[in-house]
Amino acid sequence: MRWVQMHKDPELWHAVVMAIVNTYGTDSLEFLPWAFAQPETDRSTAGYFFLGLAGPSFLKTGNYPYKIGECLSEEAFLRAVAALKVRCLSGGFEHDNIGLPMSDEHRTACLELFNKGEIIDENLPFVNMLAQPFPAARITSYEVEDGLVYN
Repeated sequence: MRWVQMHKDPELWHAVVMAIVNTYGTDSLEFLPWAFAQPETDRSTAGYFFLGLAGPSFLKTGNYPYKIGECLSEEAFLRAVAALKVRCLSGGFEHDNIGLPMSDEHRTACLELFNKGEIIDENLPFVNMLAQPFPAARITSYEVEDGLVYN
């Protein structure tokens, strides 16, 4: 993971986040908080993490919806969410071109919760990240398969 962090490549970071989310892996090296703190990180990278793991469920309950062994640990998820909050509150995401390979359903569900006032904490800053649709996924230099990142 340290090798990945040494490279200023937001596409690579996006692929690693996809691998963490898709393989129910761990984040023992705390890559997610690190990635969310990088100015070059794309909004789609944060969106993939948030919408792919908890999105509407987390906004409604404030709880991580997975059981131990199914996904990231709750502690790792909450550390990543805390870093994402900081990022959303400190100006959001300047870059927005990698895109998401998923439907807009979860994003719009999150916005509906904000609009109806049905979120657990009205101070959650994610509405800024979710306000605009994500671009469609584009071909990048990396591919993720079975938790591995290929160039």
